[in-house]
Formats: sequence, structure tokens, C-alpha cells
Amino acid sequence: MAALLGPHLKLCELMLSPVSHSQFVESDPQLYQVSTASYFFQHVNVVALPKRERKQMQLEEGSNCPLLAADMTEAGCILWKGIEGICNSNWTEIPAGSKSIPPKKLTAMVKTYVPTNFAVNYHHFYRDGWLPRAFVSYFNGPLEGAQSQAIEMLIESVHRFSVYPIVVLHGGMATPVHWNPEIYPRLVLLSMAELPPVAGFGATQLAAAVISHVQTGILLSHGALVFPGIDRFFAAAEREIHALYPYPILTASYFEREVHTEAYWTHVCAEGLGCNQSMHWSQLEGISWSFYALDFLASTLRSMLRDEAYSAEAPYVPLRVRRTRDVETLMNLALWKAGANKQSFGYLDNLLQIAL
Repeated sequence: MAALLGPHLKLCELMLSPVSHSQFVESDPQLYQVSTASYFFQHVNVVALPKRERKQMQLEEGSNCPLLAADMTEAGCILWKGIEGICNSNWTEIPAGSKSIPPKKLTAMVKTYVPTNFAVNYHHFYRDGWLPRAFVSYFNGPLEGAQSQAIEMLIESVHRFSVYPIVVLHGGMATPVHWNPEIYPRLVLLSMAELPPVAGFGATQLAAAVISHVQTGILLSHGALVFPGIDRFFAAAEREIHALYPYPILTASYFEREVHTEAYWTHVCAEGLGCNQSMHWSQLEGISWSFYALDFLASTLRSMLRDEAYSAEAPYVPLRVRRTRDVETLMNLALWKAGANKQSFGYLDNLLQIAL
């Protein structure tokens, strides 16, 4: 018994003793090693591993710039229009700002890996690199805690009340060890890198929608739930988002946001000329899209990552998109600039209406 408890007692002693982190590691490096053959290692986010180790593992990639550039499907060509500026460092159609994320880091942000323990689900649902219909969410929390419990409830609700899969892009250290294809046969797990805070609040969630390779999708936060009737949203998105209206549909906010004092308001409104606000304020939760909107979603993400600017004619004021500070604000401005006029209402009741 003493032999079995020895390493654990030593770990406790080290944790309680006033030593530095480096001394803690050097005292017994084996305490920090995780066997690559262990069950736990299958749940580690491979993006957290050193690049050399990832290459040795010969992991399957679900998304990367070469794959995006080579995709000649209709959905792939539309997505490439918006994402080329992230993948191609020589792209100059819109100048990058002084605070743009460096090109090498940009390309890493559109890369996903297929975890080996969920490869069977990935290949079951994806065809030619695309999934026709799915929910999309993002998770970066610890193995245990409120966030992991919340995302698990979302996954459970999808399995109970929908016939479609859910794609969860994971940016944390590891996923809960009990997640597996037997328990969640319609869960597709993809590993990705979390975007830096400078990209703006919500940028990682938007990136998850863009690089999930879902043709018709609904983006949900880890704290959301779905209920019976939710699957009607997919048909509605495909009906309302098309070549003549290539914009995502967001959920109308129950309360109008006070935006007239914000720094970006002069880009939208000018005294004597009115406001270019085409619809009520929308919230980021519950974005729905068909593949026709992928260019818009990818372009919006690219403008935030590259610190681009929106031009304007006087008396309207040009706007550096980073001044919006979050993706929800940027999405509203981008939709207003495009003249978009469709929103979903009654999201929590699964009653989709289109405001025209």
C-alpha cells in the first residue's frame, strides 16, 4: 500500500512545500508525463501539443489553408472568397491594419484536427469535407466545471430533440474523458486553437462556424439548449439564405441596444442624413446560415483578425473594425452596411419568423 501511495504522497508534499514551478517539475518529471497510449491522452487537444509531436502522430486535419484553397465545390468556392485574405499573405484587396495578427498565426487559426477517438463520427457524417446540416458550438473549459457541464447538456439536448449532428470545436486542454462515440453517436469533435483576446470577444465562436465546414448550420453557445421543433430552423435557413440574399440570420434582441454614444455610431449615422441601420439589433446567439452566407461570415472574421477598416463617404466616418471590440457589434454593423433585413424571432420557443 505504501508503494502505491508513495507517488501521490510525494505530489502532495511538493504542492504544499514553498518551491517554484521549475523545482516542482525538476523534482520528478515523470509526475508530469502522460502516456500517449493512455485513455486520457485520446482526449487531449492536439493543438496544445508541440508541433513536432503533432507531425509524428500523423493526425488528420479537418481544415487548413491548402484544403480550403483546393476545394472546388460550390460551398468551398464561396467560403474561399472570404477566407483567402486569412490564408494568402499576398492578398491586398483590403489593406491590413497596424494591429493585424501576423500571417503565420492567421493560417493556424483556420486549422482543425480530427481527434482519433472521434474519427469514426467525423467520417460518418462528413462527405467530401462538408457536413450538410449541423449545430455548431465551441468549448474551451476545463474537464470538470460549469462550462463542461453546460456544453454536455447542449450535446444531450441535440441527441434528444434533433436528428442532426452537433460539431463541437474544442480549444481547451482536454475534453471530459467519458465523451466517446458510443455515448454521443452524433457528436463530431474538432480540435482548434483559441483565438487571442485582441481578436475581440466572440471571435473564436465565429471562427468555429467558419471552419466547421457545415453547409447549413446553427451556431450555439456552450450554455444553450435545443428543444423539440428546432430542426425546422435548417429548412428555414436554406429557404431564406440564398444567392440573392447571402447573409446569415441572427436572432433579434428583445431590447434595443443604446448605440448612439458608441465610437462606431458616426460610421452608421450622420446628422441630417439619417442612419444606415437596416434592422433591429441582433444578438450573436443562434446564428443560422446556409453555405451562401459563408463568404460574409469569413469576411467578417477576416476583417477582425486583420484589423481592417470600413470606408465611408463624408459626413459618415470611416471605422477601424477593432473599435467595435466584440463580434456581435461587428456582425450588426456588417449586416447593416449590406442592407440585410432578415432576423429570427422567438428563438427560445423555436418559432422562426422572418422580418422583411
